[in-house]
Amino acid sequence: MRWLELMTTAWRGEPVVGSPEPVVPELPSGTVPLLIGGTGDAAIRRTIRYGTGWTGGGDTPEQLAPVISRVREAWSEAGREGAPRILALAYFSLGDEVEDFSYQYLRHYYGNFGDFAEMIASAALRSPESIRGAMSAFEDVGVDELILDPTVAELSQIDRLADVVF
Repeated sequence: MRWLELMTTAWRGEPVVGSPEPVVPELPSGTVPLLIGGTGDAAIRRTIRYGTGWTGGGDTPEQLAPVISRVREAWSEAGREGAPRILALAYFSLGDEVEDFSYQYLRHYYGNFGDFAEMIASAALRSPESIRGAMSAFEDVGVDELILDPTVAELSQIDRLADVVF
């Protein structure tokens, strides 16, 4: 937490160790809004102390639901105003011609994580129906904003996604 403390001190316009004056200009909001990730108790504590919200990535709505509940409960117990902003990330690709590439890309990207790599690669959204279903499921578990991250570096993926969600 040392780094989060240092950053938030600097963003408040206060001097930090080694500097007699502020190291960043005054921010209109007084700080930079932070989203904290992670599912452990320490991540929840950091979210409550430093964050404006929490973010989860690569997990299913069912996996995120208990963490979201813990974040919201801890937020309320700490007396924080309002509600934490909750974001999630889901990987996608659209088109039969790119499905295998998408899967292999995610397996390689997360290759050092063993079975977790297989879980993420297999869970990527690869059809219009799965994307629509995921959008609804993430909303149902309390996600305020879903980031759909393409696994294929082609602009056509964005056009295809727009056709599905709009």
